[in-house]
Amino acid sequence: MSHTRLRLMATTAIALMITACTTSAQDQAYDATNATIQAQAVSVDLPELAPDPALVTGTLENGIRYAILPNKTPPGRAALRVRFDTGSFNEVPGTGGLAHYLEHMAFNGSKNVPEGEMIQILERLGLSFGADTNASTGVDRTIYKLNLPNTDDEVLDAAFMLMRETAENLTLDEDAIDRELGIILSEKRTRDTSIYRAWEAYMGLLANGSDAMSRLPIGTEETLRAIQSDDFRAYYNAHYHPEKTVVAFVGDADPKVIEARIRETFGEWTGEGDAGDTLIPTSATPEASRVVVYEEDGLPTQVRLVSTQPYVKHEDTPEWRRERTLRSLAYGMMSYRMRALAEQVDRPFVNASMGRHSTFDLTEGPVFSAYTQPENWDRALRGLDTELRRALQYGFSQSELDAQLARLDASVKARAEGADTRATTSRTGGLTGALMSTFDNDRVFTHPSQDLARFEAMRETLTLDAVNTKLRSEWGDIEDLSVFIQTSDAPETPEAAVRSVLLDSRSTPVSKPDMSEDKPFAYEDFGTPGKVVSDRVVEDVDARLIDFENNVRLTIKTTKFQDDRVLLKVTFGDGMLSAPVRNEGMRRMALGVIQSSGLEEHEPDELRRILAGRLVASNAFTARAADDKFSFTTLTVPDDMLLQFQIYAAQLSAQAFRERARLNYIDKLKAWYPRHDATMDGVYSKHVLRRVYGGDKRFGFENEDQFYATELTKLEAWLRPQFEQGPVEVTVIGDIDPEVVIEAVAQTLGALPTRSSLDSPDSPSVAAMRQVSFGAQGDGPTIFRHKGDDNQAQLRIYWPANDGKDPLYARQLSVLRAVLRNRLVKDIREGEATTYSPGAGSHASTTFDGFGYVLAVLTLKPEDVDAMADKVRDIANDLASGNIDQDEFDRALKPIVERLDSTEKTNGYWLNVLDDAQSDGLGLTSHRSRASDYDAMRVEDIQSLAATVFDAERALDIRILPTEE
Repeated sequence: MSHTRLRLMATTAIALMITACTTSAQDQAYDATNATIQAQAVSVDLPELAPDPALVTGTLENGIRYAILPNKTPPGRAALRVRFDTGSFNEVPGTGGLAHYLEHMAFNGSKNVPEGEMIQILERLGLSFGADTNASTGVDRTIYKLNLPNTDDEVLDAAFMLMRETAENLTLDEDAIDRELGIILSEKRTRDTSIYRAWEAYMGLLANGSDAMSRLPIGTEETLRAIQSDDFRAYYNAHYHPEKTVVAFVGDADPKVIEARIRETFGEWTGEGDAGDTLIPTSATPEASRVVVYEEDGLPTQVRLVSTQPYVKHEDTPEWRRERTLRSLAYGMMSYRMRALAEQVDRPFVNASMGRHSTFDLTEGPVFSAYTQPENWDRALRGLDTELRRALQYGFSQSELDAQLARLDASVKARAEGADTRATTSRTGGLTGALMSTFDNDRVFTHPSQDLARFEAMRETLTLDAVNTKLRSEWGDIEDLSVFIQTSDAPETPEAAVRSVLLDSRSTPVSKPDMSEDKPFAYEDFGTPGKVVSDRVVEDVDARLIDFENNVRLTIKTTKFQDDRVLLKVTFGDGMLSAPVRNEGMRRMALGVIQSSGLEEHEPDELRRILAGRLVASNAFTARAADDKFSFTTLTVPDDMLLQFQIYAAQLSAQAFRERARLNYIDKLKAWYPRHDATMDGVYSKHVLRRVYGGDKRFGFENEDQFYATELTKLEAWLRPQFEQGPVEVTVIGDIDPEVVIEAVAQTLGALPTRSSLDSPDSPSVAAMRQVSFGAQGDGPTIFRHKGDDNQAQLRIYWPANDGKDPLYARQLSVLRAVLRNRLVKDIREGEATTYSPGAGSHASTTFDGFGYVLAVLTLKPEDVDAMADKVRDIANDLASGNIDQDEFDRALKPIVERLDSTEKTNGYWLNVLDDAQSDGLGLTSHRSRASDYDAMRVEDIQSLAATVFDAERALDIRILPTEE
């Protein structure tokens, strides 16, 4: 391994003026006018950056770059990406939105694939539209994405063929372009929210003086309607070019085979003419000390202090990664400080954190932001200014740095230890997303073990002086900072008001932060370890079921799906079925208080500091409205498993209920609640589910006071017995030794006083809480109103179904949902072009007797709602009549079946299977029939189910429309 010598001569002079700030000698303050930071000169070897050894890269003769990364997690699956180095910045004037529009057209016909066939080809191979087939367009890149259910030749042939079609052979038919316009405009309407418009205003501040904000991917309605087929062709030929193309493949396949496919598929592609020039936006002209206040109904109030400096592109080197690590440590410590401050009674904001912006490679700099209530914007701004000055003047403490280094150390080590079983794709991108980001940011794709070695080599240089120096150099002169505020209720003369608050704040000296020492963790000994009274093996799933004398039940399954990872879940009590009243406000207050109260012996902030560097969670409590158990769920590592069980046992036996947590949660609710009437999503969460659940007050809510009404004494009287006496079921899945697990549980949960038994029947009150009814159909559609944009509406049609206690029924319902979704895409998205992304859902409850539904949801223009409601009903009636052919059935079923094997290779799947193995056992029952249910399923089964579910007389038509003037 080669190394570079990094010599740190940290004799750095920083002159940071803190305006109107006076300090005492006792404070030993940082004199920002003439002080310098002196640090010891240190010398350290940092390993050179080298690509992950498993990564295969190359460049074809025509200029196409490729990257291939073999990966077997999960086995048999893969991801294919094709990236074009072009986006909206390459659009010529008058064609705004063309790059994104062209991305849509890739799904609308090519030389060898007729319009409308691409999605159906992929569905027949087991890919699901949206989940497995997608694309995205940015200002400087366009990426096409296929997640492959297997790496059989048939799938690879089709995937590579379709990507080549996209690169070179799009037909760009004039009629198809016209039909797609409605979908593009629907997507634009969907995204055009108050939050998006506030983001545009914020970006306008950061990119001041540049034309970048007029060249965003979505375009304007005027430019979208003006784009001609010749414009598409010119852009396509110029920018979908070999020299601008990256092909990436991650998954379970031989790299040599994939490399040969890339050459075979793309090697002869030459492009049409010369590649077009890459256009860049005009330069930004950052201005110091600006104030921008953006006001619009429904916006959450957010206050930002931001430094805007010209963007500097850095080569990815070991030295630069060290600088980024110093920055990360400083920002992380600041964010932890703010989390503690936000838990205090007289807090200036609901929450706050420090981060960094990098805006279109034009400007960059640190950002310090906070959320608050509209009327408290001034307190939030004063709080941000005060805490920033405090950090700049006094710096951080060694104990803060030690804690943050411990967190970073644990994270880097965990990534290295689990590196060989990272998932190919995940909700956060997985390996594929990480690989693609290296192309986006011109970074080296390194292996986590290399990152660990580099971190360990640089650690001695990550000193307190170095971190404090980095923070001060990042922020510069606070007089140059700009302020951005988004809110629903701005002050009169907003700029003058903001400057007045800052002037007053900066005239007040800041004091040295309190750095009190923490006491040791108080919950390591729970008495005599619990006694095992039963130990048996479930052979067909290779799981052990353990019973302790105190009625705690433990289920263990050892897996090798993820190296050095353990998934833990503790379920207890009767969940929301135990609540004394049907009240969504009480449920949310329970979450807020439990997650923010800590333990009897430890405040939440102290607990976070004590646990720093350990991969554990102290606020993993979950209480969902439709769950019949409370739960804690945590992903940890074997070395931290005992500590996590100690935390669980402490929570069940010594959970704190603090009035301060209740009051602070009310503050959060006050910042959150006013948004509900301003957006369709807010109106949905407030009204729609309550209507679907027949008026049950556990779903949705009525008014703001409902959230604030629950008193702490009533909350504790309800929850304390659930925590201390409720039945407990523990599930452990992952890379563990079962004997170590049994010992850890025996010392903690198994040592607690005797609990209620999982075998006990429901109490009468719990049994009553299992009863809900589907909302009765009215004389016409149910209409709710939102106060947002008057060009946005949503149609939701629900059909009642049965519960999910029969796994076969639930599976058939999911296939019917897929049939409905595909039909909505075909007949409404593609046929009518009135909506961007029609949705379908299904729910078959395992908590509420006899309750389930199938759902269709469309986001539309208000004037289209009536016609599209008729269209959805026509589709449902057609399906109910039995008009589901074999191909339609196969395309709905295949993506589900293709995932069966790969999902069984995940810890999450087995947690769902086994987390009720010693109570109702539904997970095991469902697992055992899984393959046979789908194998035996026939189109006739879905036709029969459709006839039962799509009963027009019972359908619930709900519409969210703009407020009437």
